[in-house]
Amino acid sequence: KFIETGRSLFFDSGSTIGRIVPHLPSARLTISTSDPNIALALVKNDKVIVNIIGGNLNRSNLSLSGNMAQKFVESTNLDVAFISPSGFSVDCGCSSGNFNEAALKTAVVTKAHKVVVLVQSDKFNKSMPHTFAALSDIDVLITDKDPGEEIRQALKEANVELIVAE
Repeated sequence: KFIETGRSLFFDSGSTIGRIVPHLPSARLTISTSDPNIALALVKNDKVIVNIIGGNLNRSNLSLSGNMAQKFVESTNLDVAFISPSGFSVDCGCSSGNFNEAALKTAVVTKAHKVVVLVQSDKFNKSMPHTFAALSDIDVLITDKDPGEEIRQALKEANVELIVAE
C-alpha cells in the first residue's frame, strides 16, 4: 500500500528489502537502491526505472555506500524509503554495524517524505554501533512478529504505524 505509480522510491540493501521486489506491480516506478542484487531483480520489471547508486562496495553484504552514494541521495527526491536496520531498539532506534552504511541511511531518512522500516523480529532489542534513525524519524514499521509491549508502546508514542505481516 506504500508503493504508488509515479513515485520515487528508495530500496535499502539486504534480503529483507529484496523480498518486496517480486510483489511490485507492473507500473511506472522510479526506484533507487544501494544493492546491486536488488537492482538486477528490479530490471526484470520493464516498467520500473532503476537507479543504482554508486559508491564503495561492502564485500560482506554487497551494499554500496560512501561519499558518492550520499551525494546521489542528497540530490534525489524520495517519496518513500524502504529501510532495513541491522538492529532495532527503543533506546537506539534503527542501527547499523557499518559507519558508511549508517551515514547513507541517515541521508535517505532525511530526504524521504515517508520512511518505512522493515525489521525481522530477531533484530528487536539489538543495538549496533551506529544509529541512523530514531523512532521519531519512522512513519511505518513492518515486522514478522509482534514486537512486544515495550516496543509497541514506544512506537505508539512516536506515532509510528505498526504492521505485523502475516
